[in-house]
Amino acid sequence: MGLRTWLVDLLSRGEVPEPDPDEPVEAGMVLLAEGPLTIEALRDAGIEATMIEAFDAPTATTRARIMVRRRDADAASAVLTERS
Repeated sequence: MGLRTWLVDLLSRGEVPEPDPDEPVEAGMVLLAEGPLTIEALRDAGIEATMIEAFDAPTATTRARIMVRRRDADAASAVLTERS
């Protein structure tokens, strides 16, 4: 994609593109030690999930970001709420 095409796309008043349902989104953050257990709970519910380590600077702790596909985000939120 060239610069000119990028600028035209940026400035155009076209419709907002529909989000990709397979795009990974963050479902939540848990303590690093709880990450693998949370991933297994999501997989048991039929939701494909991955974990990314993230350092939380204000609290100086390492946490786990739980990533799921956009189409599974609502179901993953329900599972995470149930677990907390």
